[in-house]
Amino acid sequence: MTVWRRLREAILSPAGRLSFRVGALLGLTALSQGCGFGILLLCGNVLGPDGLGLFLFALGVQGFLVLFASGGLGTVAVREVGRRLAEADPAGADAATTAYLLLVCASSALAHGVVAVAVALTPCSAEERAVLFWMLAGNVVGAVSLLPLFDARHRQLRPAFVTVLVDVATLAAFAAVAVAGGLTPPVAMALLAAKWVAIAVGHLALLAALAPLRWDYRPAVVRAFLRPGPRLLLAGFLVLVPLSGGVVVTRLLRTPADAAVIGLATQIALVHTTAWWQVSRILQPHILGPHGEEAWFVRRLAAGVAAALAGLTVALAGAAAVVFLWLLPPEYRDALLPTGLLLVAATEWGVAAVVWAYLVRRHREGAIMAGYLAGAVVYVPAAMAGTVALGPVGAAAASALAAAATLAVLVGFLRRPIPA
Repeated sequence: MTVWRRLREAILSPAGRLSFRVGALLGLTALSQGCGFGILLLCGNVLGPDGLGLFLFALGVQGFLVLFASGGLGTVAVREVGRRLAEADPAGADAATTAYLLLVCASSALAHGVVAVAVALTPCSAEERAVLFWMLAGNVVGAVSLLPLFDARHRQLRPAFVTVLVDVATLAAFAAVAVAGGLTPPVAMALLAAKWVAIAVGHLALLAALAPLRWDYRPAVVRAFLRPGPRLLLAGFLVLVPLSGGVVVTRLLRTPADAAVIGLATQIALVHTTAWWQVSRILQPHILGPHGEEAWFVRRLAAGVAAALAGLTVALAGAAAVVFLWLLPPEYRDALLPTGLLLVAATEWGVAAVVWAYLVRRHREGAIMAGYLAGAVVYVPAAMAGTVALGPVGAAAASALAAAATLAVLVGFLRRPIPA
């Protein structure tokens, strides 16, 4: 009886509840990423290297647009909304929510509008233009992420269920279209656009049921978001350049087939980054909370982060070997080495994400920007020279170097004493 009582107490303890949420969120993320793998396999086998390269190029652009739509405000929203909820100030939480939604909707409309004009004015094939316009049509809605508002309330699992349901439906739609012989790059992107819109609508309905949205515009709260926002936006952009920029650089400097190779490797690395981002969503409110600097919490956090990142990296390396050796045509096997290098980079960025949260806690957004700027400074010349000389391998190696530079600078700032 004593053993069962201890087990029950362990499960219901704060650490037990945190472990359950992390495990459940990782499980749901694994299901979503499994659906993404299925879509990738279908596209790789049906679209061919050139079509797949075009599809993955558009997804690379989409990643940058998601970042610009967020305005760098996701972590700030977790901090500001969560703080007001902890202080039992629902009106203040409404004001912070209003400021966040107002800013991200405006930045999403602006970013997608600028790219739409650029696509319309740039000479390209009709197929490429169709792929990019479908991406823009779905992403302008899907890029307005409501997840920080769930994170601030420690309700990360609910939107994850919605996402999994939509992902399963999307995979089924891809399979049906592929069997019917109608899967082309524009059709594939149209299906993804429908998925992004469906997830956004589902999350909005769920958030409205969880916490009714009340408009409360306060200029002072908007300014509180705008101060750190641009610095975090720039930092996020500088993260994405080494992570997804290899597809763009390779497409410009090498062949479409090379772009498909680095694009496949990038998609697997993005699975790593997405999974770790989900874990970070659980960890951030605790890091930003009252116990974030306490020694016992830091020790447990460091041990858990090391074990989780190691397991995730090894699992994805094994999955990549299976995908490239047995599930995709032989012409994609050249993606194995770039995938390994990008997984090393993703592991380094995983550690950097934890350091990022601590620097936000200490209001050192400028230090975050400096760290990722250092990575970009390393990446740009290394990627250009490496891609010309070694193709996808050189682009991936540049990402690993950039991630190491970023992590070194961020840790250096974190070790500085907290200002009085």
